[in-house]
Amino acid sequence: MGSTITLKTLATELGVSTTTVSNAYSKPDRLSAELRQRILDKADELGYCGPSAAGRALRSGKTDVCGFLFGGDLSSAFADPYSVIFLGGLTQRSEGDWVAINDTKAGRLIGKHLDRLGHRKVVVIAPGCIPPGEEVMEFGASELDAFPSSYGYDRERLNGLAEKMPGAEIRVVIAGPNTREAGRAAAGYVLDDQDRPTAIVALSDVLALGVWDAVADRGLKPGRDISLSGFDDLPDAGFLGITTIRQPIARKGELAGRLAMDPDYPERQITLPIELVVRASTGPAPRHVK
Repeated sequence: MGSTITLKTLATELGVSTTTVSNAYSKPDRLSAELRQRILDKADELGYCGPSAAGRALRSGKTDVCGFLFGGDLSSAFADPYSVIFLGGLTQRSEGDWVAINDTKAGRLIGKHLDRLGHRKVVVIAPGCIPPGEEVMEFGASELDAFPSSYGYDRERLNGLAEKMPGAEIRVVIAGPNTREAGRAAAGYVLDDQDRPTAIVALSDVLALGVWDAVADRGLKPGRDISLSGFDDLPDAGFLGITTIRQPIARKGELAGRLAMDPDYPERQITLPIELVVRASTGPAPRHVK
């Protein structure tokens, strides 16, 4: 019998209107506690599972479904530790508007730090699409305006970095997906170049971890032979001692979920704090590099 029970048959059984039964599920404050409980008890007895979500969506014109867009393919999103921590925060508020950090400021903090250390030859490793068959894409110092932003934050971080390093030669190498493996391959391309930089700035800690691997592969030491910095402050970056920009990733995901699901939340545009965390992976520019 349960499979044939509808809102209308439940209303008939109880001797109330279909609107009253519907309110017991969608607008409980409109009913007395006693009446609502009587409806729910009868529904449980008859095996009625509640109003159809599809039917409610058709009537209201709203699905009450929220989607989140990630750059890149889905497998990369779940392989990226940043995304995993962000989604963990998001699930804390499943009950817009934006939640963000000041990415330009983040770039400035890294740029100011490296400039003070005397670095004048810098390579930025960024995530992004590369043509089929190509290992990386490179943009020289005179081509930075043509750098294609793929993830939304990368352009701002690059601009902030360049602003605080006016005398530096900055090149951008696009690694492909935001993965450790892509960072390792791109860094290998950079480190094996005869014109090696004194510092590598990865636009995410995931890429920075790959750069660390490539540096270690070549017997080099971060902070002495070449400086390395990232963004986000993932746990592995702290474990290895990588200089980075700390942002509250889980809190960011939590607030994104709150904004998406709670239209009454008073703050609709939220900028979260960031902090430069200096660790052993950055040091003075080697003197033999001019």
